[in-house]
Amino acid sequence: MSKYLNDQLNQIRQVELDLMNIDFKEERIRIQGAEAGDHEKRFDLVFEGVNAFFYSDPSEMEAAIPGRRSTMKTVAYQHDGFGEFAVVHRHEEVDDADFLNLESNISVPNFNIEFDDATLFIEAEGITINDRRYTLTKQS
Repeated sequence: MSKYLNDQLNQIRQVELDLMNIDFKEERIRIQGAEAGDHEKRFDLVFEGVNAFFYSDPSEMEAAIPGRRSTMKTVAYQHDGFGEFAVVHRHEEVDDADFLNLESNISVPNFNIEFDDATLFIEAEGITINDRRYTLTKQS
């Protein structure tokens, strides 16, 4: 199934975003938009059973252009995930400034979304693309 899912995701390129909604209660992320230059070709992506997500935006806030629409460049799925992500906290009360506490919550995001100048990693149990649902299985 991952080959068919990747074939569907490979069709999603240069999508101008209309909506991006993160629903913590329902564990869902929804992204809607239309292909740049062809507003008849619309996409509705719903990531379901979202266990974790990581958003990285290296640009500075001053660099943002008012009124500019963000573009989703690519969406990729990797069954084995895109590496392990973990939450790290520095303990202030410890004398050794290099001591870091790695929490037990480790995520292996299986989706990677590239935007103009940002990246979103998502660990999800399923995805719906324009009303077609894909349920994913965890790697054992």
